[in-house]
Amino acid sequence: MTMPVADYDKPRALLDQLFQTACPKRVVLLSGGDGVGKTMLLSLCQSRAAGFATTVAIELRNNCVGASEILYRIGSTIGWNLLPRFARRVAMMDGAPNVRINRNWLIGMNNRINVVLSAETRTERDQRLVALTDDLFADLARCDGLFLLLFDMFEQAPSEVRDWLSGPFLARAISGKAEHIRVAIAGRDVPTPENIEWGACSMLHVLEGVREPDPWLSVIDALGYKVPSFASDQPRGFVEGICWRTRGNPYLMMQTIREFPRRDAPA
Repeated sequence: MTMPVADYDKPRALLDQLFQTACPKRVVLLSGGDGVGKTMLLSLCQSRAAGFATTVAIELRNNCVGASEILYRIGSTIGWNLLPRFARRVAMMDGAPNVRINRNWLIGMNNRINVVLSAETRTERDQRLVALTDDLFADLARCDGLFLLLFDMFEQAPSEVRDWLSGPFLARAISGKAEHIRVAIAGRDVPTPENIEWGACSMLHVLEGVREPDPWLSVIDALGYKVPSFASDQPRGFVEGICWRTRGNPYLMMQTIREFPRRDAPA
């Protein structure tokens, strides 16, 4: 255990419900500052999904992941053979509506998507992206099994990507024909859940750190550390002071704990 996941019961429960067959809240939004555990929670969700859900996890870091890359990762993970409408739409936009879509043609899908979404105007790019999004989720609606789409660092995505994910993407993801699709988005900022199209199917949780000392005492023990000898008579009060200083920020707390002496170290 490297993070105080036991004390994050509420956000973990929100993510756990994504795996339920009957899931009225199919979009989970996790917001909070740096180091509060957003990525850790998404990683736990991804680990739980292993074996019974097809998962696509995308980190939107440094403004460098565009819509074409997101579509390509989703398609390459799920399998282009399961996305015939999407592939045909790409071919039509690429000026080859009658092309035979086979394995050789699909090898260049990443470049093809990028080309068709490189229209000169924002309006045309948006129109093409919406059309591809329609076909993507129409194909997914006909697939069996659970699909889990995870996005981290939402605030670092390009503005066009944020607008797309917050609008057409989530609107299609929660449509009645796509009930087996689940989405979790984390970041300092996340899409506003007041959206009229998909907000009623979403849940927002703001992470503020773990400010109580008891969960951290359990972490210290589980990791094989101990409080310094000068605080051994009042370990709870000592850790409580660190919680106050760091506001329970998991990243800062773990940095401090790793500087504690090991329990098995010689006296």
